[in-house]
Amino acid sequence: MSSRSSAGIQRQPQRSLSGTGALHRQSAAHRTLSPQYQTSTVPRKSTESHVDLSMGIDALGGHFAVPRLADSRPKPRNPTDSKKATASVESPQGIGLPIDPQPTLKPRGRPRLQFDAECFRSPTRAQPLPRPAPKTQSTDTKSSHTRIPMPRRPREGTLHPARMQRPIPGIVQKKDARPKPYTLEISPAAPHYPPDGHTDFFPWTGNHLEDQFSDHVIRQGYFDKSQTSQNETGSARLSLFPSLKHKSGLQTLSSLFTNVLAQRRAHGQITTPPTFKPPPRVTLTDTKRETWLRDLANPCISLRRLSRTIPHGIRGKGLLEQCLSKKIPTERAVWLAKCVGANEIRAFKRKSITGAFAMGGEAKWIRDWTVLVELFVESVIASCGEKDWKLRIHYAIRLAAHLYTEQLLDRDHYMDWLSSSLENCVLAKLPVWLLIVQIYLKDLLPYRKYGRRVVTALCAHLETVNLILAPSNELLTGEQANECPDRDIFLPLIDRIALLLRGLIPSCPENCVLPKVWAKCGKVLKSCLQLDTSLIYVNPFLFGLINSRNQYLVPVTPFTGTSPRRRLFKLLDTTLSQPFPAGLVKECWSLTSDHPMLVHSVLEWSTSLHRPGITKVFVGARLLRNWTRVGIDVSDAILSFVASDMCSSCFSRPILYHLVSELARSGHFSMLKYLQWLIARGGIRDEADLDSNGPCANRLLAELSAHDLPEQTKRLRRTVLSRASVSADMESQVLAAEVANMSLLLPYTLASSASAPRSSGWQGAGYNSGRISVLSRAVKSDLGLWARNIVSQRVNISVCSAEEAWKAEDLASQKPAIPPDEFNTIRAMLEDCEDIPILADILQLVSDTDDVQVLASATDTLNRHLNAFAAIGAMTDLFDKLLARLQSRISDHRADVSVLLAPLTALACRIPGADGACLQLTQELARRNRKTAADAYSPVSDQVVESLQSSEAGFSDEVEKVLASGTLMDKSTLGRLFQTIMNRLRASWFKLAQQQRVCSQLLSRLRDFDPKHFDGLMSSWLHTFITLSSRPILTLVLEPLISLGCVTFRDVLVSTTSVLGHATAAGTSSRLRAIASETLVLLLGPSPGNGVMTPEESYRLDIERRKVLKDFSKESLRVLRKAIEILAPTTGPEREQLLFTCQGSPMHELLQELALTDPVAIGQELMLPLTKNEHSEVHNIITYLLDNLLELDVSFEVTISLTSAARIERALQLADDLTLPFCQLKLQMVFALEHDGAPPDVGGAQSCLEIFENVVNNAVDTDNQAWISLVPTLDDQIARHLCQRAQRAFLHLLPSAKVLDSLTSFPDDDISLASQQLVVVAATVCSLPATQISQMGHQMLEKLADFWSIVAQPEIHQRLPVVRGALSLMLEFIKIHAKVLDFDKSSSGLRSRILLSLCALFLECRKHGNTTENDPLLTHIFDVAILLVDDLPEDARLYCSRLLKGKTNDANITYLFGCSPAPTEWLQTYQRGKLAPYPLRKWEILSEPTPNIGENDTSLSLTLFRARKL
Repeated sequence: MSSRSSAGIQRQPQRSLSGTGALHRQSAAHRTLSPQYQTSTVPRKSTESHVDLSMGIDALGGHFAVPRLADSRPKPRNPTDSKKATASVESPQGIGLPIDPQPTLKPRGRPRLQFDAECFRSPTRAQPLPRPAPKTQSTDTKSSHTRIPMPRRPREGTLHPARMQRPIPGIVQKKDARPKPYTLEISPAAPHYPPDGHTDFFPWTGNHLEDQFSDHVIRQGYFDKSQTSQNETGSARLSLFPSLKHKSGLQTLSSLFTNVLAQRRAHGQITTPPTFKPPPRVTLTDTKRETWLRDLANPCISLRRLSRTIPHGIRGKGLLEQCLSKKIPTERAVWLAKCVGANEIRAFKRKSITGAFAMGGEAKWIRDWTVLVELFVESVIASCGEKDWKLRIHYAIRLAAHLYTEQLLDRDHYMDWLSSSLENCVLAKLPVWLLIVQIYLKDLLPYRKYGRRVVTALCAHLETVNLILAPSNELLTGEQANECPDRDIFLPLIDRIALLLRGLIPSCPENCVLPKVWAKCGKVLKSCLQLDTSLIYVNPFLFGLINSRNQYLVPVTPFTGTSPRRRLFKLLDTTLSQPFPAGLVKECWSLTSDHPMLVHSVLEWSTSLHRPGITKVFVGARLLRNWTRVGIDVSDAILSFVASDMCSSCFSRPILYHLVSELARSGHFSMLKYLQWLIARGGIRDEADLDSNGPCANRLLAELSAHDLPEQTKRLRRTVLSRASVSADMESQVLAAEVANMSLLLPYTLASSASAPRSSGWQGAGYNSGRISVLSRAVKSDLGLWARNIVSQRVNISVCSAEEAWKAEDLASQKPAIPPDEFNTIRAMLEDCEDIPILADILQLVSDTDDVQVLASATDTLNRHLNAFAAIGAMTDLFDKLLARLQSRISDHRADVSVLLAPLTALACRIPGADGACLQLTQELARRNRKTAADAYSPVSDQVVESLQSSEAGFSDEVEKVLASGTLMDKSTLGRLFQTIMNRLRASWFKLAQQQRVCSQLLSRLRDFDPKHFDGLMSSWLHTFITLSSRPILTLVLEPLISLGCVTFRDVLVSTTSVLGHATAAGTSSRLRAIASETLVLLLGPSPGNGVMTPEESYRLDIERRKVLKDFSKESLRVLRKAIEILAPTTGPEREQLLFTCQGSPMHELLQELALTDPVAIGQELMLPLTKNEHSEVHNIITYLLDNLLELDVSFEVTISLTSAARIERALQLADDLTLPFCQLKLQMVFALEHDGAPPDVGGAQSCLEIFENVVNNAVDTDNQAWISLVPTLDDQIARHLCQRAQRAFLHLLPSAKVLDSLTSFPDDDISLASQQLVVVAATVCSLPATQISQMGHQMLEKLADFWSIVAQPEIHQRLPVVRGALSLMLEFIKIHAKVLDFDKSSSGLRSRILLSLCALFLECRKHGNTTENDPLLTHIFDVAILLVDDLPEDARLYCSRLLKGKTNDANITYLFGCSPAPTEWLQTYQRGKLAPYPLRKWEILSEPTPNIGENDTSLSLTLFRARKL
């Protein structure tokens, strides 16, 4: 209803709220005025006053027009008025100029009408009308100060105000030709009645009945009343009430209404056929295309308008890039993608392709479109850092998400791309991918295919970040990361990943079942759970449940893991070949929670004869000392070990006594507790109890020293010994005799003053090492303490003497603390006593001496026993002190620095963490050897070299003068001088040993001029020397050269191997056998003394020998192999020398160490080549060497008399965690001999099979799993036989559906026997060929079918306890075979069928098994299915999904295969009497597809739903 007032009088309402005409009329803003009412927009200057109409609101809510100037804005009276006033303000761009469309349309206003002309008749004299007074509570609408002009009636001759205005020349008007969306706008004059809204209105044209004024209209107002018939003027009560009074009145009324509704439905139902067509594409120019895209980006332009002309050529990645560059709203971009895609798909279908090919082509097109979307997102992410990169990435992510939500992408390919991108992204892009993946987590996690990859990728990235921040491989929490330098970069990333993982673990724990990577991911997940206390409070056992499920899926086989005991032995074996690691104690302790077993295993390893050297003693002692801090009682552990049966032939009693003696010396073994324990056991009864071969528990009393014991403990020890008629004074007498003998060799050390006479000569030669080795451990320990005391006293005396001499300024009177020869004697004695701790103390004492020879000897001692010194913790301190002594001598410019520099450089190269010191020492040594560049250029004269050839006397002095005459020497001069010295060396072979040593020293000095050229000359000479027919033995000539550094041990081995290798093909002569025998002696020692080398040089030679055996083991084994091949078939003294060398301890220790550190080298370089030799004597030698590793002190004759079956049986019987490496080598040798043509034994393969069966059965019964590690070394035939036999026995023990009636129990004996067979199968299943694995797979399918039949029975609740144990074993059986199934088509089909059988069994157990969701049996079945589905190929997974489609809706099955139904699969249509799926064309679900609105123009026909028009 609208009202107008004339001459200040308010008009009455003229329309009723029930008017019908206004709803179907067009709005005034969109109707065209007649020509006489049209106004032309004339531009004006900005200073002109322009009158406009503004709408005011009176007190009653009616609207009235108020003319106002354009530059004066009315003040809004309320929020509603403010919005309306703002909408009516003229644009500041000027009158008549086009205005850019805004994101939201504003009311366009009504056109100017004729009655406004009075305001524009005289523009120059126009005055602003008074504004209405502000509305207050006291204001009366009848007393308005504003006279509202009434419209003039249209008549001829009236000029329109616009016609009176002349356009200003020079201004060109632009017409806004852009299309405007059709909207029904409410006239500003329409009254507003909240909350009903606006009343009906008519456009104000001036000729409506409402505009015709009359007395009635002026007085009563205008009402739009509908015409009613005369019949309806009265009430209908009289007509209807009689009919409704009867009983059937309601029925009649209901029928009437029903008929009305039926007629309405019939007439309003849509029956027209669908007219939907996707918007067509047309070819446009580039300019029009750009214009169209800009219009698409403008939300003011309707899509129906734009659907007329969709440009052709916008497709694929270009479409997405255009949307990004033009900033097209996401909904409109999706609309454009649908239009283009629908046309592309229809164009493809219009081709002559139908049926399955058309469906496959459409799927391929969607797959290609998905790839383009993925490439688009990746390209936008790659532009990170450029201009507006945040907005671009945000738009790309949002657009891709909308396309995915609209189901316009290939779901599987897109999910796989997301998972792969998260897995492979770098840390710089990881935050962006985390943001993307979070959008799709709800779609990724419900499926195993993607969920496990997401969890694995997150764990891997978190571990990578932690490794960057903490290279020590410790996972960081957020607080720990605060201490890192890059915490500001990585801390938010760590928190975000941890937050994601904490949310994923409880929501979908199945994705955390990752058996293959659980070793890494488990630590990450555990650290994430520990940070969230609230999560732990909700489920404190959450990680434990996940961990148990992962551990269940890891079968305990020799190929997936080892026992803690075996891992401990591997860690301890590393200390025999390298220095003691810093974290070894902690690492060993954390192997297992069974600490008594750990201590017992350390004692076994430390005292075993199958570990070489004495380093193991000090390693074991250090571990036990450290473990006493955490509550381990070492005394009880040792007494328990001694009382057990471990002290057998495989354990060394002297080593055990040595270990206990070291612990007792440090106070970690209680002598008093031992005596009490010994007395409680019955004590010692006779002398036989204390015999060296008697019980270890009794003999230990005589082996432990009583030096530091309290007096009461000493008396108790004497009392116990006296019962065996053994006096404790005998130990004192033996010790006194040894001290007296040693005193003769140490006169200067035992002198009471520093000026005592020094011993002359090499007194070390008078030392007898054989006498020390037979002493008891108690005497050896006391002898070491005595040596330390005398050295300590001697050093203190020397220090006092040096201080007095310094005060007296008499430096010549200073004497060394210990002479080098006496130091060598003390060192030899302590090495025989194997007392490394005392030797370390003495090295610490003598390192303060000023004698460079003693310092060099101390350095060599540390180098030779480096691993032992590292085990007791003295390596670093001794090295640092010796290095400091060298630096002080260098700073003092001592001339003898090189004497200490050379051995210290060799030592530094072996010290862990001393790479910098090694480099500096090496550079310093090279600088001192080859002269510095600062020295003057002074070449050695050739004439001087020529004169040496005729000189006979004073050869050494003459050469020294030549070498000292210059700093440089050319190659020719060096060659002539080298040949001259070699000729003199050759002349001294059979004459003077001292001359030979002098020549070796000259060669060592000559090498400093040009080491590279000298080594070439030496290599040529070495090859010639070895092949000489008349020469001394190799050790006599080469040992001094090796010790002095003229030639390396490796060069000798290479030359010898070359000579032996070339001569082997032509035969074995006596000269060749001599070379082989001498090389063995040179390599393994001991060499016969020739008086050429000093004790220091002999000691350094032994260091070089140990180094070459360790660092060049392959070259050493080649020499050994060549020697055996040449010497074994002979019968002369060379063969006896070979047997002596093979039976010696150096050979035994060499093979022991290599078998533990590098068993592959022994197999490839020694064992396998010798087994292929045609001589049986060669086979006997290698058999004895390997048998001696396993069975100590076995004779050569006994070894060669055994058959192959006996050797196999013996190896399997002796197999345990300590002897495992040697058993593996022995079995490899036995099978290699059989395959390489060795004479077969009686019984052959059949006896070996029987032996293996018996041994395996015995090992399984005794729970000895050491034989499992021998399986890889077995012959394939034997391993296959054992596996098939165990498989048949296992399947026979399981219940079958054929004996269902008799199935009342599953005996415990059968369960135990089946478990034992599983161990055998797990150890040997990898030996089966693919065909036999396939056969076993079919047997597993049959057994699973039997279990399904049993579970499906009605009375399964009675038999389920019986089936549960058997089914658990069957799941273990499947786990074992799951790892060996190949991924080819045949095996994948078998895996698929097993997987489907497990799913059926899972569903049946849930249905009939009376089980719960958390039942362990159901969890195990599901986890085994997870193990199988992880390695299932994609085509096999899709095959399983199709088979299960529509048969089950179980969420667990859907999780396994990802066979969830599509979101539109529920849509079905009723055709031909049955329901059929109705495919929904997602690409054609478009809004406003065509410019013309149709009744049925939707992509999904409305007739399918019987839709009606409203």
